[in-house]
Amino acid sequence: MDYSDGAMLEARRLLCAVAAFVEDARAYMRGQLAGGPVQEDVLWERLGRTKGAVQAALADDFDTPGAVDAVMDLAHHGNRQLKAAAEAAGGPRSPAVFGAVVSYVEQFFETVGISLAERQGLGTCDAILWAVIPVCPTPGASGPAALHSVVEELVRFRQKVRQFALAAREAPGEAQQQLLERRTLLEACDVLRRDLAAHGVSIKDRGGVSTWELLDPRTEDPKPGS
Repeated sequence: MDYSDGAMLEARRLLCAVAAFVEDARAYMRGQLAGGPVQEDVLWERLGRTKGAVQAALADDFDTPGAVDAVMDLAHHGNRQLKAAAEAAGGPRSPAVFGAVVSYVEQFFETVGISLAERQGLGTCDAILWAVIPVCPTPGASGPAALHSVVEELVRFRQKVRQFALAAREAPGEAQQQLLERRTLLEACDVLRRDLAAHGVSIKDRGGVSTWELLDPRTEDPKPGS
Protein backbone atom coordinates (compact mmCIF):
# COMPACT_ATOMS: atom_id res chain seq x y z
CA MET A 1 0.00 0.00 0.00
CA ASP A 2 1.44 3.34 -1.09
CA TYR A 3 1.04 5.68 1.90
CA SER A 4 1.98 9.37 2.06
CA ASP A 5 0.70 12.64 3.52
CA GLY A 6 -0.37 13.69 0.03
CA ALA A 7 -2.38 10.49 -0.39
CA MET A 8 -4.14 11.11 2.94
CA LEU A 9 -5.01 14.69 1.96
CA GLU A 10 -6.37 13.51 -1.39
CA ALA A 11 -8.44 10.87 0.40
CA ARG A 12 -9.90 13.55 2.66
CA ARG A 13 -10.72 15.73 -0.34
CA LEU A 14 -12.50 12.88 -2.11
CA LEU A 15 -14.43 11.93 1.02
CA CYS A 16 -15.63 15.51 1.51
CA ALA A 17 -16.70 15.67 -2.15
CA VAL A 18 -18.75 12.47 -1.99
CA ALA A 19 -20.26 13.45 1.38
CA ALA A 20 -21.33 16.79 -0.12
CA PHE A 21 -22.95 15.00 -3.07
CA VAL A 22 -24.87 12.67 -0.75
CA GLU A 23 -26.07 15.64 1.30
CA ASP A 24 -27.20 17.59 -1.80
CA ALA A 25 -28.90 14.52 -3.28
CA ARG A 26 -30.81 13.92 -0.05
CA ALA A 27 -31.90 17.57 -0.03
CA TYR A 28 -33.15 17.16 -3.62
CA MET A 29 -35.03 13.99 -2.66
CA ARG A 30 -36.71 15.78 0.26
CA GLY A 31 -37.71 18.68 -1.96
CA GLN A 32 -35.42 21.06 -0.06
CA LEU A 33 -33.19 21.68 -3.08
CA ALA A 34 -34.59 23.62 -6.02
CA GLY A 35 -34.69 21.44 -9.08
CA GLY A 36 -36.70 19.96 -11.88
CA PRO A 37 -36.43 16.87 -14.06
CA VAL A 38 -33.11 15.15 -14.71
CA GLN A 39 -31.90 12.68 -17.32
CA GLU A 40 -33.22 9.76 -15.31
CA ASP A 41 -32.44 7.08 -17.91
CA VAL A 42 -28.84 8.31 -18.11
CA LEU A 43 -28.45 8.14 -14.34
CA TRP A 44 -29.87 4.62 -14.17
CA GLU A 45 -27.50 3.54 -16.94
CA ARG A 46 -24.54 5.20 -15.20
CA LEU A 47 -25.44 3.49 -11.93
CA GLY A 48 -25.52 0.08 -13.60
CA ARG A 49 -22.21 0.76 -15.35
CA THR A 50 -20.65 1.83 -12.05
CA LYS A 51 -21.74 -1.37 -10.31
CA GLY A 52 -20.11 -3.40 -13.06
CA ALA A 53 -16.90 -1.35 -12.96
CA VAL A 54 -16.64 -1.65 -9.15
CA GLN A 55 -17.17 -5.41 -9.28
CA ALA A 56 -14.54 -5.79 -12.01
CA ALA A 57 -12.03 -3.62 -10.11
CA LEU A 58 -12.42 -5.52 -6.85
CA ALA A 59 -12.15 -8.83 -8.68
CA ASP A 60 -8.86 -7.64 -10.20
CA ASP A 61 -6.59 -8.22 -7.19
CA PHE A 62 -8.83 -6.01 -5.03
CA ASP A 63 -8.16 -2.83 -7.04
CA THR A 64 -9.65 -0.42 -4.47
CA PRO A 65 -8.40 2.78 -6.21
CA GLY A 66 -10.13 1.69 -9.41
CA ALA A 67 -13.36 0.98 -7.53
CA VAL A 68 -13.21 4.36 -5.76
CA ASP A 69 -12.60 6.13 -9.09
CA ALA A 70 -15.72 4.51 -10.52
CA VAL A 71 -17.86 5.56 -7.54
CA MET A 72 -16.46 9.10 -7.60
CA ASP A 73 -17.25 9.35 -11.32
CA LEU A 74 -20.85 8.41 -10.49
CA ALA A 75 -20.97 11.10 -7.77
CA HIS A 76 -19.53 13.74 -10.12
CA HIS A 77 -22.10 12.85 -12.78
CA GLY A 78 -24.86 13.04 -10.16
CA ASN A 79 -23.63 16.48 -9.15
CA ARG A 80 -23.79 17.68 -12.75
CA GLN A 81 -27.38 16.42 -12.96
CA LEU A 82 -28.30 18.25 -9.74
CA LYS A 83 -26.79 21.46 -11.08
CA ALA A 84 -28.72 21.13 -14.33
CA ALA A 85 -31.93 20.44 -12.40
CA ALA A 86 -31.39 23.54 -10.26
CA GLU A 87 -30.99 25.69 -13.36
CA ALA A 88 -34.28 24.38 -14.79
CA ALA A 89 -36.38 24.30 -11.64
CA GLY A 90 -39.99 23.26 -12.04
CA GLY A 91 -41.69 20.23 -13.50
CA PRO A 92 -41.53 16.60 -12.35
CA ARG A 93 -38.73 15.57 -10.03
CA SER A 94 -36.74 12.32 -10.03
CA PRO A 95 -36.10 11.32 -6.41
CA ALA A 96 -36.12 7.54 -7.02
CA VAL A 97 -32.97 7.41 -9.13
CA PHE A 98 -31.07 9.64 -6.71
CA GLY A 99 -32.23 7.42 -3.85
CA ALA A 100 -30.75 4.40 -5.63
CA VAL A 101 -27.50 6.23 -6.38
CA VAL A 102 -27.11 7.48 -2.79
CA SER A 103 -27.91 4.03 -1.41
CA TYR A 104 -25.24 2.42 -3.58
CA VAL A 105 -22.59 5.06 -2.80
CA GLU A 106 -23.21 4.73 0.94
CA GLN A 107 -23.20 0.95 0.72
CA PHE A 108 -19.87 0.97 -1.10
CA PHE A 109 -18.17 3.18 1.47
CA GLU A 110 -19.67 1.23 4.36
CA THR A 111 -18.18 -1.91 2.81
CA VAL A 112 -14.72 -0.34 3.08
CA GLY A 113 -15.40 0.88 6.63
CA ILE A 114 -16.54 4.49 6.06
CA SER A 115 -20.03 5.64 7.04
CA LEU A 116 -21.50 8.57 5.12
CA ALA A 117 -25.01 8.25 6.57
CA GLU A 118 -26.09 11.72 7.68
CA ARG A 119 -22.38 12.54 8.30
CA GLN A 120 -22.82 11.57 11.96
CA GLY A 121 -20.00 11.26 14.46
CA LEU A 122 -16.36 12.18 13.96
CA GLY A 123 -15.94 11.54 10.26
CA THR A 124 -13.06 12.84 8.16
CA CYS A 125 -14.94 15.97 7.10
CA ASP A 126 -15.88 16.75 10.69
CA ALA A 127 -12.26 16.27 11.71
CA ILE A 128 -11.19 18.82 9.10
CA LEU A 129 -13.80 21.28 10.36
CA TRP A 130 -12.64 20.75 13.95
CA ALA A 131 -9.06 21.44 12.88
CA VAL A 132 -9.66 24.63 10.90
CA ILE A 133 -12.35 26.43 12.96
CA PRO A 134 -11.61 27.41 16.58
CA VAL A 135 -14.58 27.23 18.92
CA CYS A 136 -15.11 27.97 22.60
CA PRO A 137 -16.29 25.01 24.67
CA THR A 138 -19.88 25.08 25.81
CA PRO A 139 -21.52 23.14 28.63
CA GLY A 140 -22.67 19.76 27.41
CA ALA A 141 -20.85 20.09 24.08
CA SER A 142 -19.26 17.00 22.58
CA GLY A 143 -16.37 18.37 20.54
CA PRO A 144 -16.60 18.02 16.75
CA ALA A 145 -20.17 16.72 16.85
CA ALA A 146 -21.28 19.86 18.68
CA LEU A 147 -19.31 22.06 16.27
CA HIS A 148 -21.01 20.34 13.34
CA SER A 149 -24.38 21.26 14.87
CA VAL A 150 -23.30 24.87 15.41
CA VAL A 151 -22.36 25.28 11.73
CA GLU A 152 -25.60 23.59 10.70
CA GLU A 153 -27.64 26.06 12.78
CA LEU A 154 -25.60 29.01 11.48
CA VAL A 155 -26.18 28.02 7.85
CA ARG A 156 -29.89 27.47 8.54
CA PHE A 157 -30.18 30.92 10.15
CA ARG A 158 -28.35 32.51 7.20
CA GLN A 159 -30.70 30.75 4.80
CA LYS A 160 -33.76 32.24 6.53
CA VAL A 161 -32.25 35.73 6.43
CA ARG A 162 -31.35 35.30 2.76
CA GLN A 163 -34.84 34.07 1.87
CA PHE A 164 -36.32 37.12 3.60
CA ALA A 165 -33.97 39.46 1.70
CA LEU A 166 -34.67 37.81 -1.66
CA ALA A 167 -38.43 37.90 -1.10
CA ALA A 168 -38.27 41.69 -1.02
CA ARG A 169 -37.26 41.70 -4.68
CA GLU A 170 -40.62 40.22 -5.68
CA ALA A 171 -42.81 42.27 -3.35
CA PRO A 172 -44.57 45.08 -5.28
CA GLY A 173 -45.13 48.39 -3.56
CA GLU A 174 -42.32 47.95 -1.03
CA ALA A 175 -40.94 51.20 0.34
CA GLN A 176 -37.50 52.06 -1.02
CA GLN A 177 -36.04 52.18 2.47
CA GLN A 178 -37.21 48.65 3.21
CA LEU A 179 -35.68 47.39 -0.03
CA LEU A 180 -32.38 49.02 0.88
CA GLU A 181 -32.45 47.43 4.32
CA ARG A 182 -33.12 44.01 2.86
CA ARG A 183 -30.33 44.40 0.33
CA THR A 184 -28.04 45.07 3.27
CA LEU A 185 -29.12 41.75 4.77
CA LEU A 186 -28.35 39.97 1.51
CA GLU A 187 -24.90 41.56 1.40
CA ALA A 188 -24.34 40.44 5.00
CA CYS A 189 -25.18 36.87 3.94
CA ASP A 190 -22.57 37.08 1.19
CA VAL A 191 -19.97 38.37 3.64
CA LEU A 192 -20.70 35.51 6.04
CA ARG A 193 -20.36 33.00 3.21
CA ARG A 194 -16.94 34.43 2.27
CA ASP A 195 -15.79 34.49 5.88
CA LEU A 196 -16.78 30.87 6.45
CA ALA A 197 -15.08 29.85 3.20
CA ALA A 198 -11.82 31.17 4.61
CA HIS A 199 -12.24 28.64 7.43
CA GLY A 200 -12.97 25.71 5.15
CA VAL A 201 -16.79 25.85 5.14
CA SER A 202 -18.25 26.24 1.64
CA ILE A 203 -21.91 27.32 1.47
CA LYS A 204 -23.84 26.63 -1.72
CA ASP A 205 -26.94 28.72 -2.45
CA ARG A 206 -29.32 27.06 -4.87
CA GLY A 207 -32.55 28.97 -5.22
CA GLY A 208 -33.86 29.58 -1.73
CA VAL A 209 -32.01 26.61 -0.20
CA SER A 210 -28.48 26.66 1.21
CA THR A 211 -26.29 23.60 1.79
CA TRP A 212 -22.74 23.42 3.07
CA GLU A 213 -19.65 21.27 2.73
CA LEU A 214 -16.19 21.17 4.21
CA LEU A 215 -13.02 21.95 2.29
CA ASP A 216 -9.48 21.17 3.34
CA PRO A 217 -7.47 24.41 2.94
CA ARG A 218 -4.29 22.36 2.80
CA THR A 219 -5.30 20.84 -0.53
CA GLU A 220 -7.23 23.58 -2.28
CA ASP A 221 -8.31 27.17 -1.80
CA PRO A 222 -11.76 27.39 -0.24
CA LYS A 223 -14.36 28.62 -2.71
CA PRO A 224 -17.69 30.06 -1.63
CA GLY A 225 -20.84 28.57 -3.11
CA SER A 226 -22.59 30.46 -5.89
